[in-house]
Amino acid sequence: MIFLDRLVETTGLRVVTVPHQGGLDASDTSEDLAMHAELADRMSHAVTQDPVHDVRTIASLTRGAALSISTRYHPVVFASSAGVPTIGLAVDRYTHRKIAGALDNIGLAELALPASALATQTASTVLDEVWRQRDRVSEHMLQALPAARAHQSD
Repeated sequence: MIFLDRLVETTGLRVVTVPHQGGLDASDTSEDLAMHAELADRMSHAVTQDPVHDVRTIASLTRGAALSISTRYHPVVFASSAGVPTIGLAVDRYTHRKIAGALDNIGLAELALPASALATQTASTVLDEVWRQRDRVSEHMLQALPAARAHQSD
């Protein structure tokens, strides 16, 4: 079963893909849009595929989510800054370093996983735990933010 189908069955949430890379017109088949289309084709549950939005809209959508799962750095930052439980899936070492660093700032580096974890039970275990403890995770994020911000401004 694909990880996001399991997410729907575990949480009851609907999957909304929000691309973070795209061109200036609708004919663009950027990496994110193409990946989201392929993902939707493989899933047994419905997927809402958003178009490319401006950064404020993307941040707002991410901050309003019940859970964020992303292969990109900025959604991890947007989600965690609003106390939205987030799991980062890194596709390479560079991205892992960025995502893990953002999550480590609030004491949750263990929520940064290599994308290869999707092929194992690890991602599902982390998903189950984050969802089960989502209120505690959210509260932890919100409590850790002031210290993280103060540390960054030193």
